[in-house]
Amino acid sequence: MGQKIAKKEPERGTRLYDEQRFEEAIEEFKLCLTRKPKSSEEFLLYGQICRCYLDIGKTGEALDFANKQMEQANQSNDNSMKSEAFFHLALCNELIGEFSKSISFCRNSLQIDETQNHLKAYLYLCLGNSYVGLSEFPKAWKSYYTALSRAHTNGDKLIEILVNTRLGILFTSLNDYDGGIDYCSKAWDLVNDIKESDPNIKYRRLVGVSLAVPYRKTGRYKDCTDLCEDAMKVAMLYGDTVVQVRCMVLFADIHRRRGDNERALPRYESALSLMERIGDRVGQVDALLGMSKTHTNLLKPQKAIELALKALEIAQKVGNKLQMLRCHSSLKSLYFDTRESTLSSRHHTLLKQLAEETDLYCGTCDEMMGQQPERLSVLICGHFIHGRCSSSKSESRQFCSICKKRPVTNLSSTAIDG
Repeated sequence: MGQKIAKKEPERGTRLYDEQRFEEAIEEFKLCLTRKPKSSEEFLLYGQICRCYLDIGKTGEALDFANKQMEQANQSNDNSMKSEAFFHLALCNELIGEFSKSISFCRNSLQIDETQNHLKAYLYLCLGNSYVGLSEFPKAWKSYYTALSRAHTNGDKLIEILVNTRLGILFTSLNDYDGGIDYCSKAWDLVNDIKESDPNIKYRRLVGVSLAVPYRKTGRYKDCTDLCEDAMKVAMLYGDTVVQVRCMVLFADIHRRRGDNERALPRYESALSLMERIGDRVGQVDALLGMSKTHTNLLKPQKAIELALKALEIAQKVGNKLQMLRCHSSLKSLYFDTRESTLSSRHHTLLKQLAEETDLYCGTCDEMMGQQPERLSVLICGHFIHGRCSSSKSESRQFCSICKKRPVTNLSSTAIDG
């Protein structure tokens, strides 16, 4: 009788997890641990608890259980266990902005022969996210492409959803808003095909808030607001702090763009507080830069400079060159407006250096990308160029002057969708 009860407990925890009752699922899984299960069962419980904590934005707690998994894997000297533990460590470190560590853990997992086939697609997705975090866009593109190829091979719709969402975020961050909308819309269509009873329906709010970003950038405030309100409502219901804070920043952005600075500021401040709690340092930079722009609107340039400098400090610690570039651009303008020409020139110089380091100069026309909203194309080597500089559709091969590899196949923004 006791064995039957013990067996039902993890099943109950899994059911609660599928119902997005994450806190209750954690309690059930922890209860199972008190029964002193076998080492293999204990390992699985650690992983389930880790995933629960990740789903509610408690990254520190998730990291604790990922480390417990690794300890268990090392004690058992089981390579398949090590592979999964490395994966969970990679996920946790990606979310707190420790991108180099995340990449290292992904590689360690991929090098293990026993790494399960379905897990490899998620590892390449995590690799892509971490490379984006370090602004290594060609490597990110290749990782996403590999993840999506595996998704097509395995018929994994969830990976398709997540990769297209991430590509939408990537293109939006490079000011290709049309590309951002295209990728996020594809993910949106895929996620809306999922049945309400499917546990993966939880990703709908993530896709929704991701699609809202390029909508906001292109002035489609109603579409952005509608998506954010829906995502926020569901995120609050299930305790999804990660989506909540992204919605809060978007709401604040809309208020600021409409000149309602008094409503924008407290939303940024609330989002920043939550991001500090969950360890989202990249998100903190977004919130701080939004606050800086709001204070600029309020004619408080010194406060705006203080916030932009704080954002730059965080971006430098994380190693996110694109965020650093945005900070330098903001500080260049702020110091110019306050007639501090020497400091403005310094940030202008650093801005150009970062653009070169991130390969944000088009290899065809040698002009910097992201200066204005426009379409981008990607070569098979992963380097981005202006859409207007790409070869005509009749050409099948194009030279990449950045990496000096010849020939390379041109990969349009739709080719990766398969």
